[in-house]
Amino acid sequence: MTHKKTFAFTCALLWVSLLTAQPKLLLHYDLHNITGNTVKDLSENHFDGILKGSATAFHDAGLDFAFLGYEGGYIDMGPGIGDLLQQQRDFTVAARYKVDDKASLEGNGYFLWAFSTLEENTKDKGRYHAYKLNVQRAENSIGGWSQETILHINKPSKKGEWQHAVYTQRGSEGRLYLNGQLVAFNNDMFTMDATFPNEAPQYNWIGRAPFHGDAFLAGTSICDFRVYDTALSEAEVKRLTLDSTAMSLEAYGKRPCNGIPADKKEVIDRFIAGSLDPSYTPALFYGHFGSGQKLGEGALKAHLGLFLKGGADILKIQTEQPMPSIQDLTMDSPLVPEDYYRPTVELIKEVLSYVGNDVYVMPTILSAHQLARQAFGDERLMKYAVDCPEAYRRMLDSYTHAILWYIRKCKAAGVEAFFMATQGGEKKFYELKVPGGFFETWIRPCDLKVMGECDKGTRLTILHICDWEGPMDDLTRYLDYPGKIV
Repeated sequence: MTHKKTFAFTCALLWVSLLTAQPKLLLHYDLHNITGNTVKDLSENHFDGILKGSATAFHDAGLDFAFLGYEGGYIDMGPGIGDLLQQQRDFTVAARYKVDDKASLEGNGYFLWAFSTLEENTKDKGRYHAYKLNVQRAENSIGGWSQETILHINKPSKKGEWQHAVYTQRGSEGRLYLNGQLVAFNNDMFTMDATFPNEAPQYNWIGRAPFHGDAFLAGTSICDFRVYDTALSEAEVKRLTLDSTAMSLEAYGKRPCNGIPADKKEVIDRFIAGSLDPSYTPALFYGHFGSGQKLGEGALKAHLGLFLKGGADILKIQTEQPMPSIQDLTMDSPLVPEDYYRPTVELIKEVLSYVGNDVYVMPTILSAHQLARQAFGDERLMKYAVDCPEAYRRMLDSYTHAILWYIRKCKAAGVEAFFMATQGGEKKFYELKVPGGFFETWIRPCDLKVMGECDKGTRLTILHICDWEGPMDDLTRYLDYPGKIV
């Protein structure tokens, strides 16, 4: 019986190991490590690249990268990576690059990468895997440009902005991702054993075309280039895009001190438990975004950008959409959760798909009182609270219902933390003639209902006591409010 248990346990460990196997880098140039003309490969294979032609190391705005120049510049990766690529059933190639505004992408050529058996392929000679930017096309050839399988979006790359291109292939299934989004696929790409059956690609370049007369990729900067031994999943591509957007490994996933965990959730958990290395202080940065950054893709880029550039340990989600104005206190226009909160729920899902489980993604939960202030304004709000208490209560109940819907949708999406804001304890509200007191009647019951839901089944809550509307002289009323951090 003991032998059977041991065997079963060993098999279980092996199965878990297989399920959790990590993609292996066959080559990685992060372009921070350039000595002279040599680009250091950070993988265990040490396939160092060589800057050739007008390619040169460059440093600007805190970022190291290779600039290919305008006179035949490229990076020669050498034959070693070709030998390994030939052996792969599945693989991924990823690059972060920026094409100058003034650079041309018209005509033939403009290869971001190429792995080729010939220096100059022809219509029917030469085998290669390559990706070019003039039509954003990946191609596998078993005999020149007349015998290719391709996938593309058939338009030139954007210029003047950093872009992240990822090509994955699993067997014959090719996928092209741009900036974390799947943009093209082809399930009938030539496999690597069909593309390179007997001969490995020996001409492996970044920025040079494997055809006579085709244009080099001029005026282009490269700050990260990787080849993996497997086809990354969509979630892994998004994480890679996030890491690459940070433009340095230090900005995401590493800590500056020995003993500081890479998992940012663990940083916060240790901080709360009092076991975090005191040499490191966790940080949360947030602010309100511009008009084009409150919803959709603009909001996604704004939230991820602030998180990465600030090096924060928590990613806070703002509630930025405008609250519908209400002209009179009726229930004819209640707040519909699906209408108001759904865009933010979708934003949270997108953010989580990028940062995974290593970071607390923390939605901002405004109180029912704060929503009412936005809908009515303080003057009318205080009048309704005194003169129309039943109607005012129904309105707060409607807002509370909507907030609870939002919190539960966040939890269902994978959220484990909430930033809970309360308002209404400022001195100017104390003076209202409300039986039982304004705070005790209108603020506390809704707050505790909402915050109780935030606290239930989650790992982190931050209580934010807002004094935007004036001073407070009594914080004891918040002593029974939940919140691991205040």
